[in-house]
Amino acid sequence: MSAIAPAKLRTLGWGLAVGLLALPWLAMQFSTEVVWTGSDFLLFGALLASAGAVLELAARRSAPPAWRIGMAIAAATGFVLVWANGAVGIVGAEGDPANRLFMAVPLVAAAGAALARLRPAGMAIAMLATALFQIAATIVAATPEQPQALVLTSIFAMGWLAAAAAFRRAV
Repeated sequence: MSAIAPAKLRTLGWGLAVGLLALPWLAMQFSTEVVWTGSDFLLFGALLASAGAVLELAARRSAPPAWRIGMAIAAATGFVLVWANGAVGIVGAEGDPANRLFMAVPLVAAAGAALARLRPAGMAIAMLATALFQIAATIVAATPEQPQALVLTSIFAMGWLAAAAAFRRAV
């Protein structure tokens, strides 16, 4: 079995992003339960474009495969975190002000990546710091009556730690 050419893989990835963006519109044609506004599509499109840009950077950069895997894991973790937090919230309801703290988690990852200049050793530290910030955000924002926040934080922290492990392997 031969590998897919990088250009075809990137085209497939961007096509998937466009397809994901079209899904809510398609659902709105058949259901009154899905109601997206123009700003919803704009925000989701920006989120897809951001994750896609990180993956594009990883695909184009001459780096060890473990580094690319770390970038993919970090992009996926950040994407799902922002998407889930925006859609239903991590703590309480989607409008709960405490959820704003979770929007800072990907910013910690991005700032750490910038400080590390995308070098593997620094990226491993940045992803570890992001995992710790994710946990700290939950400790600050969640109440004992919100066990789902602990579960979600554990999942997201594992994503950041898996990215850190991949970057560490790339060192």
